[in-house]
Amino acid sequence: VEVFGKFAAEHVYAIEYNRCVAAKDRTDVPSQPSLKSQIVKMLPTPLANSLRALLQGFRGKPKTLVPLSEQVMAQFSTQDFFYSASGLDTSLSLVACCACSDDALIRGTQSFLSGEIAR
Repeated sequence: VEVFGKFAAEHVYAIEYNRCVAAKDRTDVPSQPSLKSQIVKMLPTPLANSLRALLQGFRGKPKTLVPLSEQVMAQFSTQDFFYSASGLDTSLSLVACCACSDDALIRGTQSFLSGEIAR
């Protein structure tokens, strides 16, 4: 098994890193359960499910996706990304290449890194 990290050019890496930090901050578990969650736990399950479904309708329409402008599309490219076997602790994500023999692993790894294998 060979493990590689996905890396990016500095401007892309900074965007992705900041996005992940913000997502982590949003998911931090509060030390004290909210009053709402305490009340919902006291309700019978069918009533709690009905209440959730009712409230879901009040949350509005889901956000619609906006196409990226040509300016944004020109700013970023697949050329901004690359894979490396070193510095894995700072990679954006990890990928493992597995094979039954050393020769197959070497060939597969070379194909992956050269872009011959779809990522």
